[in-house]
Amino acid sequence: MKKESETSLILLDILRGFSKISYKNDCLYLKHFVVYDDLHLSEMEVQSYNSAIKMGVKNEEALLKNAIEKKFWSKEEEETIQNLEWVIDKSNQSLSKVSDWNLRKSLQSSIKLDEDKLDALKRKKHSIVSHSAESFASRKRNTKTLLDNVFVDEAMKTQIDEDDLFDLMPLINQKVSQFIDVESIVKAAFDPYFFDLYSLNESNPMSIFNKDIYTITIWQKNLIVYASILLNKLKNMDIPASIREDPVKIYKYQGQAEQKTGENVVHGVEDLKQKMKQKDGKLSAEDF
Repeated sequence: MKKESETSLILLDILRGFSKISYKNDCLYLKHFVVYDDLHLSEMEVQSYNSAIKMGVKNEEALLKNAIEKKFWSKEEEETIQNLEWVIDKSNQSLSKVSDWNLRKSLQSSIKLDEDKLDALKRKKHSIVSHSAESFASRKRNTKTLLDNVFVDEAMKTQIDEDDLFDLMPLINQKVSQFIDVESIVKAAFDPYFFDLYSLNESNPMSIFNKDIYTITIWQKNLIVYASILLNKLKNMDIPASIREDPVKIYKYQGQAEQKTGENVVHGVEDLKQKMKQKDGKLSAEDF
């Protein structure tokens, strides 16, 4: 399927407020989460956490402290998670500014190694805190969210059976991942079917959906937010002609700040090339 078609289908789902999911030769309907309902679920999650604590379930902090005392976990590993997240973020920022193929390949390899290390540490940490009060509250919230928003009929009157929830999770996660991916929503917001209308209703964008804070979905709200960012940049910044039709590049464009760093990026690339020669063509994330 063409990427343009994927963007149009994402926009369609966001505008109508639900998605279709194929399951066992049937069609299920995922009602998109409403902002107000999500806030209400946050309150329920706090209550569930407090109830778990009263029942004697330990929170993450207590479980990790106990694991450190028993040498199953360490403060160094906790710090390593934070450091790796920082390094990966900075490395990805560097990657977006590097055009040299060899440097990009080396940096991508370094990022992949760090991501694997981070994933291993997070999985180890999760095994320690998977039965914490926070996890209990989060699972209860997620279960209620899906039971309240997945239906077997388009009229959305009949909810799914809780016994089917486990089998459905991978399909639901795959569908939801489309709407939490920033680049996907930025592209949908820039789709002419929506962006043209938004530009005409900039002063009152909620009127496009004919909704208020109690009825608008999270992803409809996000669509408005990213459309606003794109329109403001197009109106107030000197966007290069080469990227004016690329919503992701417009979204990431930093204007004068980006232009001023151009020379530094060039010098940085030359420095990296020297380091590659010194390290037999291999670079670590710290080099960037």
